[in-house]
Amino acid sequence: MSDGPDLRSGNGAGVVAGVCGILALALSWIPFVDYLSLVLGALAITLGILGVRRANADPGAGKAMAIVGIACGVAGFAIAAIVLLLIYTLLQTTTVAGA
Repeated sequence: MSDGPDLRSGNGAGVVAGVCGILALALSWIPFVDYLSLVLGALAITLGILGVRRANADPGAGKAMAIVGIACGVAGFAIAAIVLLLIYTLLQTTTVAGA
């Protein structure tokens, strides 16, 4: 029987990375909201790497959300960049063809 609360070490950076990565992936498909997705994706990748490092140093800290954050952050960043490039190309083509 324990005398106090169960104090397990958490991985705050990993959890924030997971949330940012999932948001980046969800928002990456929406035109002109992609800019926010680029920022969230970069933040998810950075915090995910920090979260994995922390989980490797402290076995009690969770690693799964950090990995989810990295994967979703990379996917969200890439999709947002592609969508932005397609929109930019479409606008440039329309401007040149219309002139």
